[in-house]
Order: sequence, then C-alpha cells, then structure tokens
Amino acid sequence: MALIALGTIAKVRLVDGVNVESLSRLPRKIAAWSRPEVVGEQARFNPGAAVLNCDDEFVGFGYFDEYEDRATPTTGQKLGARGTGALDAENNRWVYTVAAVDKSQGELDAELAAARAAKWAQMKKEREARIYTSTPLSVTIGAKTFGVDIRSDREYLVISGLTQVATLRAGEDPAPTFQFTDADNIVQDLSVAEVQAMGLLVAQHQDDVHGYTRRLRPLIFDEAETDPAVIAAITWEDGYSMTSVELDQLDVTSSTHWE
Repeated sequence: MALIALGTIAKVRLVDGVNVESLSRLPRKIAAWSRPEVVGEQARFNPGAAVLNCDDEFVGFGYFDEYEDRATPTTGQKLGARGTGALDAENNRWVYTVAAVDKSQGELDAELAAARAAKWAQMKKEREARIYTSTPLSVTIGAKTFGVDIRSDREYLVISGLTQVATLRAGEDPAPTFQFTDADNIVQDLSVAEVQAMGLLVAQHQDDVHGYTRRLRPLIFDEAETDPAVIAAITWEDGYSMTSVELDQLDVTSSTHWE
C-alpha cells in the first residue's frame, strides 16, 4: 500500500446525525472539537448548519492531515472507490483506504484496443518519417555515388517520372542521356540504365520501409496477446527482427484488422 498525502479536511456532524466530510476542495482540515462550546467555530466550516458534539475519537486532537492508503494494482486491476476513512490518532492524520479491484472485461477490452490503435498509429508515423526524410538517400550506380532528395511526394514523383521516360526511350540511337540534379545540387549525366537503376533503388527504399509495418501489423494485432503493456513495448526495430516462421505462428484471424 502507498500512503499519499492529500491535504486536510473539516469534519462536522449535522443535526440529522450524518457526518459530512468536505471532500470537494483542497486544502481540507479535520476539526477535532472538544465539546458543545465550540459550536460556533464548527459552524465556520459549514455555514448555516446546526452542529452537535463531535465523536469521541476527535476530542482534543485539533486538525489532521488527510491521506489515502492506496493499494498497488496488478495487471487487470485498478484502484477502487475511496473508503470512509479512519482516524490515525498516533500520527495525527485521517486515512482513507483505497483497495485494488478487478477491471471489468469491457474495460480490459477497451484498454487493449486503445493500446493496439496507439501503437499502430506510432508505427505509421515512424514509417512516414523514414520515407519522407531530410537525409538524402545515398545511391551507388556503377562508379557513381550520389544523394537523392526524398523529402516529399513531389521528389519521389520526379524520380518515378524520369524513370518512366528513360524506359520509354530505351533503344533509341543515339542513346539518350538524362540530367538529374542530386542532393548536393550537382548535375549527374545518366544513361537509360543508370536512371532505371536509380529509380529501382528509390523504390526499394520505400518498399523496405513499408516492409517494417507489414511485419509489425500482425505483431501489434496478434489476438493471442492480451496484455496492453506488451503491445506498448513493441518498437520499430521489431519489424526488422521478425522472421517468416514467427509471422506464421501469430494468431491473426480477423481480416478487419488490416487497413
């Protein structure tokens, strides 16, 4: 159990015999009155209420700090409602006990679904950051090595379009040469084969990045895994380390998981 200090509260007894604890605001105080002569002082904490003597347990103690004695929930549990509390006279404090209770199946299902959705959104964001990056893609074609900008869809489309044009002009005589400005603003003179090779390397980069999420998706939505903490612990690198054998062992039975 964890003892948590909350503040202080004022405790009075109303005419109808109901003890009222001021739980709606902080700071709060527990008033430990001695006898009826302090009625006026008690009423200051509860204006307009007629008050009787306080319980004997409060006599002579003055004000008490308010604490919660909280349990430590285990997997599948949560903190329950706060109990009525009791006076810890030895330490001059009022202590509420808050026990751990089991979560409902609906709560467990909702937490698991939220963990899966959050992890999938995180992995897709990571994928986009790696596809559209300010770090140029280094490509090597024969003796040439240069950087290719891949910061946006437009730059991918420029490379894709150039590759298509080069492919359509393959076989022309004389053989065409294509100029491409690399990430360092150096103009590269490329043959048809070199343009095609560059286009394939850029496309391979995109596919490699998407490959991570293709492998991560079944891991995140593995129906055999029901612990949200395990789902939350999945990292981008897990998409690289998975083998085809491990993928085959995952229990993904619903096609509705796939986007």
